[in-house]
Amino acid sequence: MRSLLALLGVAPLACGDSGGGSGGASETSTSTGPASTAEPTAAVPTSSTGGGSDIEPKSGTWTYGGSTIVDNSCGGDPPTDPAGNFTITVTSPGKFTVNDGDFDEAFECTYSGDSYSCPDRIVSTYKDPNIDATVTSSLDVDGTLLSATEVDGTQTVKLTCTGASCALAASSLGYTLPCEYSYTFTATAN
Repeated sequence: MRSLLALLGVAPLACGDSGGGSGGASETSTSTGPASTAEPTAAVPTSSTGGGSDIEPKSGTWTYGGSTIVDNSCGGDPPTDPAGNFTITVTSPGKFTVNDGDFDEAFECTYSGDSYSCPDRIVSTYKDPNIDATVTSSLDVDGTLLSATEVDGTQTVKLTCTGASCALAASSLGYTLPCEYSYTFTATAN
């Protein structure tokens, strides 16, 4: 179950599912930063409200507050509920990292004013050894730093497939490939 959730972009924000992969299939998770399953993702400032100084997010533990799907070309009901905690660490002016236990590495985001952006990155690749299909999940996050302790944002998950059996992979996932979906979320510092 965890491999499928990671593939669909939920793990990046903090899914909280600690199950293993599905029998016989191999999974590889690569990440350039934490996102929670809610893995879907932490927010960082994007635009300034007023005088133009940056809102710097508080370094430390944050908790997702909920999510809502806003666009879906995948069909079905993709996972969107970020849950649990993630960590934001301000690394320099205008930059921070997000770390979530579901990812091997933290990912970097930038902020300016009250806006933030976490660039598109591959979060997982799934190859079923029984068919010629490799499904890759990538995601990006953009949002608003409402204050140093509150953010909102939109996470966009993109699913692609390579190989001769992509139609079979799409059928077993219950989605149209390639596709993408996005959802909005909120988070607060603890």
